[in-house]
Amino acid sequence: MLTLLDFPQIVLEMNSLSLPLIESIAQGLKRETMVLQIICFCLTWGFILLSVWSACRIAIKGKNNLKTLHQIPCSRCAFFTNDYRLKCTVNPYQAGTESAIGCRDFEPKSESKASCLSCSKNNFYQANI
Repeated sequence: MLTLLDFPQIVLEMNSLSLPLIESIAQGLKRETMVLQIICFCLTWGFILLSVWSACRIAIKGKNNLKTLHQIPCSRCAFFTNDYRLKCTVNPYQAGTESAIGCRDFEPKSESKASCLSCSKNNFYQANI
């Protein structure tokens, strides 16, 4: 039969038996922790590289879209009114869209017409004075 006096001896025997077991578990945990650190490191850098790649792809798409939008000739057309209610008198539904890039009714604004309009306005005011 065991008594309270035998308890410290039993604890010492259990500690001496379990010490190698605890050490082997600790070494296993160190290996698992190291593997987990390597996995987290690779996942973090993978996420960073994916983010940079995605940002570059978005920038390239935006640049290409901007090039396409700069090909729309409406602002340089004589029929363009620059009014949000009626942008173009000939093709109001196509005005300012990508379908206007190959517009058959495109007529470039000419500087001579603008100068003649200003001359005719001046003559009109002078005639009414």
